Amino acid sequence: MQRTFASTLAAALLPLAAALAQEGNWTNKAGHVLSATPVSLTGSQVEFKAGTRTVTYPLAAFLPAEQRRLKDALGVVALPDGLKEAHAVALRTLKRLKLLHAEGKLSDDAYASACAKARRSFREQAAPFVEQGLLSDRQVGQSL
Repeated sequence: MQRTFASTLAAALLPLAAALAQEGNWTNKAGHVLSATPVSLTGSQVEFKAGTRTVTYPLAAFLPAEQRRLKDALGVVALPDGLKEAHAVALRTLKRLKLLHAEGKLSDDAYASACAKARRSFREQAAPFVEQGLLSDRQVGQSL
């Protein structure tokens, strides 16, 4: 399939647009505000890009609401304890399906169908947590 100039340009600009969308102000527990773009969360350290500098702060230095917002901006999903096992099962299933597909033991259609079934099963198990407001639908989708 041939890519058009517009689709190539859009693919090149998408990461830049995502980075710009995450830029913001982040308030620590002392009330100081950091204007920067979160880049990654490694262990308990958050790396930010502030202009041309890269800075690192402990996640615990930020207010709890800011910690949740940072994790959300970085796509980190904290699963409730009651959902972790179902998540692990879904991930193992998807990994196994990917291997079977790569080995030619599953057709494209069978692979897509089985993956959709595994994701749907996880979403059903996550539904009570979404209803309680512990997770959003988007977070459930991001976790797989």
